[in-house]
Amino acid sequence: MNWFSLSLISVFSVSTSNILQRVLMKDKDSDSFSYALMYQLICAVLITLFVLTRGFILPPFGPIWVNIILSTVLYAAFPVFLFKALKTTEASEVVVVLASGVLWTIVVALLFLGESLSLNIIIGTAVILSAIVFLSYKKGSFGFDRGHVYALVATACSGVAFANDTYILRQADAFSYTAISFTLVTVALLLFRPKTIFKFKPFLNLKTSSEMILMSAFYAIFTVAIYLAYQNGGTASQLGPILQSRVVVTVLLAALFLGEKDSLIKKIVSAILVSGGVLLIR
Repeated sequence: MNWFSLSLISVFSVSTSNILQRVLMKDKDSDSFSYALMYQLICAVLITLFVLTRGFILPPFGPIWVNIILSTVLYAAFPVFLFKALKTTEASEVVVVLASGVLWTIVVALLFLGESLSLNIIIGTAVILSAIVFLSYKKGSFGFDRGHVYALVATACSGVAFANDTYILRQADAFSYTAISFTLVTVALLLFRPKTIFKFKPFLNLKTSSEMILMSAFYAIFTVAIYLAYQNGGTASQLGPILQSRVVVTVLLAALFLGEKDSLIKKIVSAILVSGGVLLIR
């Protein structure tokens, strides 16, 4: 399967995961940190089981241990801030703000990975950013709320981490590294706040646990697919922006299944702008 097909699989998987995240975080009593930890744990288990069926390949830690630590820290912060954003802001808005992560990916790819910058990438990135500004502009001012700020922090973490991962994947098997990454992030979150395990009671509910497993499964598929896309020829500066096409899918799914129809035209226009930017970058 070519890198572009794999990138599309990742887009639809992460969009579905975003919707399920919003469903889980609608409960006012939900704790973003415990949900982030459980989601990482389930992803780690699912991916590790899959990797063991095809053969685990230990990466060469010597030359990339600093990069692995960096990704672990960034990916540990990402879900915490993402769940915080989804707890206070609609999924269709959060996902558009997350599109700004493409800037971090491109900057890191240019500065540290030796990738080139084309005119199409410049224009496409500008279009994506314009969509974010358009979405946030409300009655003479920019309507950034706390949820938007959380989303910006989350996307900065994921954008830098993704670019850092592309360097790691030059030397490591995608499936095996994904299993290691999720496991390390789970351990890091648990060590940072061990008392979180006492907040796992909501996951004893069959409905909540089923939604969490399904959400984690889709996110695991997304992660493996995008890493494979990179190993099959996609570059960080291409794949980062293409991932932002998830905005269109998420906005439509949120309107259909979550009833997020406020300012729907504005959200759709923003989503179309992001998609246009993605097509330019391809």
